[in-house]
Amino acid sequence: MKKLFFCILILSSFFLNAQGLKLTNAVLVAQLDRSEDKFTTEINLAEIFAENGVNVLPSLNLLKQGAPLTTLVSDSIRAILKEKQIDTYLLVNVRGYDRQFRLSTKIASLADELNVAHLFPLFRDEITSITFEFNFFRNDKLCHTELLRLKNVSTKEKLIQKLHKKLPRLIHRWKS
Repeated sequence: MKKLFFCILILSSFFLNAQGLKLTNAVLVAQLDRSEDKFTTEINLAEIFAENGVNVLPSLNLLKQGAPLTTLVSDSIRAILKEKQIDTYLLVNVRGYDRQFRLSTKIASLADELNVAHLFPLFRDEITSITFEFNFFRNDKLCHTELLRLKNVSTKEKLIQKLHKKLPRLIHRWKS
């Protein structure tokens, strides 16, 4: 009984945390090492967010090719974002494949998280599921984290299709 109560308490705290996010805009940063994966992820996610009423700016539009992600916290980029009234950074990465994953517990600041290397590609042959991690930062501090697991993704096309189907539910929760 205690375990059930504890699980309910944890789930409700995550739900309430997402309820207070009030996401309207964000800089979208796909933390993937391969440039083609980064491009595919940022473009598809930007399309999904735009369809659901959230203004996102892919980091590819702010950074020169090959520039380090830490450039996103420079004063010049922050001035551009302030001018565009963007106050949230959304970092997306692949947490892993074919297992259940828990939320990261060692996320410190935005600059630290941008320095972390994420070695998983967007897609690998012979996987059946993939887990994405979404980290939201405001004022250089983590304000919300959530995992999205997509099952039965045997091809890259199915992965993108499932992402287009499941992500809007989360976006609507993040907007409220």
